[in-house]
Amino acid sequence: MSDVVPSPDRERLATARPDLHGHYWTIVGSARDGLSSRLRSLGKPWSTQVREPRVGTVCLTGVLHEVEGARDVVIIAHGLGGSTRSGYLLEAARAAAARGWSSLRISMRGCDREGEDFGHAGHVDDLVAAAASLELARYERIHVVGYSMGGHQALCWALDRPDRLTSVVAVCPPLDLARAAVRFDEGMAWFYRHLVISHLKQLYRVLHGRDRLPSPWAEVESTRGVRELDAVTVVPRHGFRDTADYYATASAGPRLQEIALPTLLVLAERDPMVFTADSVDCVESLAPPVELRLCARGGHVGFPGDLDLGEDAAPGLASQVLAWMARVT
Repeated sequence: MSDVVPSPDRERLATARPDLHGHYWTIVGSARDGLSSRLRSLGKPWSTQVREPRVGTVCLTGVLHEVEGARDVVIIAHGLGGSTRSGYLLEAARAAAARGWSSLRISMRGCDREGEDFGHAGHVDDLVAAAASLELARYERIHVVGYSMGGHQALCWALDRPDRLTSVVAVCPPLDLARAAVRFDEGMAWFYRHLVISHLKQLYRVLHGRDRLPSPWAEVESTRGVRELDAVTVVPRHGFRDTADYYATASAGPRLQEIALPTLLVLAERDPMVFTADSVDCVESLAPPVELRLCARGGHVGFPGDLDLGEDAAPGLASQVLAWMARVT
């Protein structure tokens, strides 16, 4: 039986709330990341360079797994707090290989802890640079699977209509950044907030050590929420007027109808980190080529191993979304 909620109406979307089930799969999914050592040898180190006007040359890193004869490559992007070693990225890479596709698990800017630079929720330069790299130049079709913030960045890239990008899957992305930020600071369980803020501050401390942080470390360290943190990091680094300008300018949700290539949104009805209710205005009137799968089971980027999205493939999130990509392209 499919886990997809059939034709969810506005009332169901607006009243969806996290519960113990959503917390369970969020935590289990995170714990599973630490148990995925058997997959960590999948691929080889990858890197490329980007020239940035403000900070100079930035090195991007990742893990590339090439399948002989493949014509398709999947760029797999993690969320805040994730890395190329995250279990959900490794599962996606394995599903791509099983389909005969190559994959690149990209470390989003700053998350490799090399202190090169940092991006933001609407930042697509890393994805663009990956697609243009020598290693990916030979592939005819590029697909992206992004999780959480990585999913939002993938949607922003789709809005730019790059030539070789063929399909996009965004899993549990925050679609309205302003609402997501308020929810993060005021409505999210404190332990999720603590984990994410602590992770970001660790990354920013490395940047401070390399003199690539746009504000004094004392200002960054003293922040207590994501809006305060964005105000002293993302806003000055990327030239936004303030956080309101950042969230309004970078949000992909209000522009989903402009996407012109096959795109799949996978949301968990009881996600405790990205509330479905905060995305209702963005998803209630979606039309092809953008599709929504609202899942009755699952949490934030963590889903049961037997998840069924209605695709003719093995169960599980990664296998199902790769099957969707193959079917629509």
